[in-house]
Amino acid sequence: MQKHDCDHDHPNDEEVADLRAFQKKLIEAQHATHFSIGDLRQLVANRKDFTPSDGRELTPYEKKANLGGLSEYIDAATALLEAQVSKITDEQKDYILEVVKKAIDQDDLSILTDAKIPGELELISLLTEMSKESFEAGKITAAQEIGSEVPKTGRAVLGTIRADQVAVVTGMIEGMKANAISSTTQIIKRKGNDITNVTSAEVVTNVRAGLETYITRQKALYNTGSVISSINAGRTSTFDDNATTVIYAQYSAILDSRTTDRCRQLDGRIVKYGSGEYLDYSPPGHFYCRSIWIGINKDDPGVDKINLKHIPASIEPT
Repeated sequence: MQKHDCDHDHPNDEEVADLRAFQKKLIEAQHATHFSIGDLRQLVANRKDFTPSDGRELTPYEKKANLGGLSEYIDAATALLEAQVSKITDEQKDYILEVVKKAIDQDDLSILTDAKIPGELELISLLTEMSKESFEAGKITAAQEIGSEVPKTGRAVLGTIRADQVAVVTGMIEGMKANAISSTTQIIKRKGNDITNVTSAEVVTNVRAGLETYITRQKALYNTGSVISSINAGRTSTFDDNATTVIYAQYSAILDSRTTDRCRQLDGRIVKYGSGEYLDYSPPGHFYCRSIWIGINKDDPGVDKINLKHIPASIEPT
């Protein structure tokens, strides 16, 4: 269910610095609002006005959508998740650095390879809760724009959401340890493959740099997947429940002030709902993407005049 693939699977140093700066702003925003996950769904309960920041006019189909509510939800959810995930990953990083120091001081690398990194269950619980809430927010807003009831979420879907998070977090923690081991052995190799020739200070410095880059990217993946991927999965769930009514979908990047060239090229394009193009180009398309598909009903004004054009092959699928 959850998509974590984005345009930049391996960001360069400049992109990592940009991600860190954005994540810092998110944490500052959360400190200013003090939202909790239980507060979030109220943000999309009612329609709210939305004014595009770039001056672009809303399309007739975007005017049906609760873009104001979605914008507030995404702002609050991304900030909240960033703050809470950062607290956990900071503790995990500090733990790993202490273990690395101990391993080098005692000339025993197995202390690191055998270490059990804390915070796994806490992280799984947090991401599962946020993913479920965002899935519901997606269903609610999709139902608002196509004029339908909000479909119920079955137990199988809820189980899949949790299973996704277990896999994601398990992989991330394994990656953190692998990153630390790689950074440690890198220094040892430089010193003649003799652990007694290295100091804990130089190894910890190298491990810290590698971990911080790795964690920055992982937090971006967590946030993008748990918020916008889950919102779009919830929206698709509602559209699927009304497949005889929803016949087209319009790509909308209007909520995203940080949008990429790729999302700009997709913005406003209309495809057949459920088609290969709908599936292949479903958001998110990049870290912290805020793009969505807008559902178009068969009886919406102007539907008979829609001229479908295939998305150019030059635009890469998600």
